[in-house]
Amino acid sequence: MNFFTVNNDGLLTYTNINDARLSEHIQPGRNLWVEYADDSAVPFVQACLQALHDRTYIMLETNYIPEEIRWRMHIYPTEGGLAIYCINISRESQTQADEQPVSIPPLTGLRWISNLQFVVYTLNSIQHYIIRKDVESAVHYLASFSRLIRGVLTDTESGKIRLADELEMIRLYLQLEQIHTDDAFTWHIYFSSQLNSYRWIPAWIILPLLAHKTMASHGRPNNGKAMLNITIIENQDYISIKIDDSRSAPEPEIYQAIPAALMDRMQAEGVSLQQEAGSILTLYIPSQPETKEI
Repeated sequence: MNFFTVNNDGLLTYTNINDARLSEHIQPGRNLWVEYADDSAVPFVQACLQALHDRTYIMLETNYIPEEIRWRMHIYPTEGGLAIYCINISRESQTQADEQPVSIPPLTGLRWISNLQFVVYTLNSIQHYIIRKDVESAVHYLASFSRLIRGVLTDTESGKIRLADELEMIRLYLQLEQIHTDDAFTWHIYFSSQLNSYRWIPAWIILPLLAHKTMASHGRPNNGKAMLNITIIENQDYISIKIDDSRSAPEPEIYQAIPAALMDRMQAEGVSLQQEAGSILTLYIPSQPETKEI
């Protein structure tokens, strides 16, 4: 059996590792989210994030593909983070290596937002505030991060979300993006005071597209401070969302790189995407029928 603990930022605080193949990854002082940022470890990191968020025990069985080892993870929330028992069960299980954990719902929104990069960047930035003993900033951004993850994990089986909730998650996401880019850009969201922010729209379209454009802009040089403007216009049959992002490369480079899964979802929901001059994209989102809440 292998045992280790991590704090809320993913830093390993204690390790007792008996498996040599695991010891190269699990060492005190390392960041668990960074060590396990590759695709094969996504279920494990998702389970850890969910245990932190829900403050509940999770048992996960998954394969770590490079060594073709099957692990059983017992993940317990603690006062300061997580305690994890890790057991090699390769001999007792011959299930397929890509089997998904049955105890964890698919975190579609989280994977579309960041593919773990955003999570790692944000936690590293918060850790920086902690090291500098800037408690106020650390607490503020931890609260924002927690609220965003809570929103991502909210049940969206209906495939719909209130516009107000989507706008709140966009606001939290952009605030967190600013901290690990050292405020390299400013952003504004414009809409009429008459906007019906309680109308339903398809979930996981606006924010994933915005996150995709943001990730594509990382590392691009900017002359001065970049600007991101989001303009929302409401019509009877649809809502238009204009994203004017000076951080991004000129179209069509960004448009062509939009993930196929996101394009498929947009098509399924009847959402159209229009390219305009420079780095402007406009989404046209059809209105969703109202749902009576019980």
